[in-house]
Amino acid sequence: MIGRTRIGLVYHSEGGHVASLASCIAEGARAVAGAEVEVYSVDEIEPRSLADFDAIILGCPTRFGTISAAMKAFMERTLDAWEARTLQDRIGASFSVSGGVCGDKVLALAAINHFFFMHGMIVIGNPMSSLNTDLFIGAGAKTQQLAKHGALFSTEDAERSRALGRRVAILAARLRGPS
Repeated sequence: MIGRTRIGLVYHSEGGHVASLASCIAEGARAVAGAEVEVYSVDEIEPRSLADFDAIILGCPTRFGTISAAMKAFMERTLDAWEARTLQDRIGASFSVSGGVCGDKVLALAAINHFFFMHGMIVIGNPMSSLNTDLFIGAGAKTQQLAKHGALFSTEDAERSRALGRRVAILAARLRGPS
């Protein structure tokens, strides 16, 4: 057994779509032996708590081609962690949801991943070989809400989200090593 791996999943959700996707990602991570996943909205966790995790997954809706203001405000409150390098060498993964086909989810993922890079983290996503639609990219998970069709997102998006959670848990455990 590789040992206990702590994963922190932090999200901002307004309409419930991001929260539902976060649940799928957490479910996938929890399926990995030894993974302990804690899920928080951006209003429920202090940024200094991120240092308690081996891996951090951040997600939010897109807002005008980038991340939501609430996620940006949360990120900006990590200055002390940046100065102390407390998040360095941890795993980071991102996800985003938009209401439109374009929605610039890729730019939202890039903004979250850039945040991880600034903290010296190791950014991962689903491997390109596991993708058969344009709804997910290697940088992280992204989807379009399907509320007008009676669903938050597709079953394929849910499974790809679980796969991202599993991948984060597996790679974080490998990086952490036996304990």
